[in-house]
Amino acid sequence: MSTTATATSRTQAERACRIPSPRLPTAPPDDRLSTLRSKGANPMLVNSLGHAVEPFVGWYQYFGQLIHYGAVRPDVKEAARLRIAALNDCHFCLHTRASDRAGKQILDETLAEPAQQGALDHPGFDEQQRVALVIAEQMFRDPGSLADETLGEIRGIFSDEQFVELGLAIAQYIGMGRLFKLVGLTGTIVIPHPQAEPA
Repeated sequence: MSTTATATSRTQAERACRIPSPRLPTAPPDDRLSTLRSKGANPMLVNSLGHAVEPFVGWYQYFGQLIHYGAVRPDVKEAARLRIAALNDCHFCLHTRASDRAGKQILDETLAEPAQQGALDHPGFDEQQRVALVIAEQMFRDPGSLADETLGEIRGIFSDEQFVELGLAIAQYIGMGRLFKLVGLTGTIVIPHPQAEPA
């Protein structure tokens, strides 16, 4: 292996092992933030983004609804989220899993890593999960280059309602993942279901 290759590998390994730390002080006390914490919201997320209470609480509620409800199956949206997490290199997103009302992961862990890798040929993925990974990759890398033929194939698998809903979700994953990196968030175990029992 060349010196350049060795240095590149070392840099990649160091980057992979680097755990971010919060870059903002803890948000001031607020009953609305306390409620989110009691329902299982990641404390670091609340502490960092809770400085803007109104928009943050509104976003958090919207995000929970977007992930867990709608015309697109939650596990399909979770597969797309995990692919975006890897493309964004977002520590918080990579180490977080969305859960159902009972606290169980909505996408089995055996599919989580393949989803992050964008492994379209993995036998565990069904057609919608696989196409969701394709859409996520396209939106992240070059959304304007989606061919009409490819869009037609996608619309044969997802209804227009589902396609737009999935697009809204992926847009959230891309943008918020970059904000999470910016403020130095680290991951947790699960994204709680909006109707999960309070801790």
